[in-house]
Amino acid sequence: MHRSRMEILVGLFVILALVILSFMVFFVSGVYVFKQGYHIDVVFNFVSRLEKGSAVRLAGIPIGNVTSLGIEYNPETGKPLVKTHLFINQGVQLREDAKIRIEGVNGLMTPYLEIRAGGNPDARVLTEGDTVIGIDPIALDDLVAKGQAIVENLQETITRINNFSRDPEIAASVRGSLINLNALTSNLNEMLVSHQGNVSKTIHELETATQHLKNVLQRLDQGEGTAGKLLSDDALYREHEEFVRDLKQHPWRLLK
Repeated sequence: MHRSRMEILVGLFVILALVILSFMVFFVSGVYVFKQGYHIDVVFNFVSRLEKGSAVRLAGIPIGNVTSLGIEYNPETGKPLVKTHLFINQGVQLREDAKIRIEGVNGLMTPYLEIRAGGNPDARVLTEGDTVIGIDPIALDDLVAKGQAIVENLQETITRINNFSRDPEIAASVRGSLINLNALTSNLNEMLVSHQGNVSKTIHELETATQHLKNVLQRLDQGEGTAGKLLSDDALYREHEEFVRDLKQHPWRLLK
């Protein structure tokens, strides 16, 4: 009897250990049994150090995990692509115009997926099994290569400037140009100061003439004067047109 009880306790302990071990395996592997949500796929050309179990964040807030990564090939070009399988928590809405990129690949941080909402409120909401295209991270090697190219171009530019400044003829020419430019600027300042009154008078006259022209155009628009009536009164304009036409056809009437 005592032995049977011990066997039952040992069996229960083993079962409990297996349950705990199973939960740990599910947690580490990113397989969610009881947690509710949905899965989407994100395709990249390059994922750097992103791994299974990496966090998925929306505006910096954790909303899921990377459950798996795999290689697939473009059916048209044969180019290898990386498909990442994501688990997204229930209640989180992602739209198809969302920007999904890999962050933390060029530092000491652990890489993770960062999702930022797009700007189209009418974009379709992603559901179970949808696939979207992600934004590839910049590889560290590419950054180093671009930095080296910039440094080389900068060094070449500095060398050319040094060679340019060391040439006596060029240095003298540049110095002479600067002196002439300084003299020209001084002369222009003196001319503006000496003729400041004339300039102000000319500006005032232009403003007066502009205002007078504006008044004349306004009177024409209102139909004032002969010219204004011709422009605004259609009947008077037609009479004048008929008179001119008749005069062209019968010019001798001017002699009567």
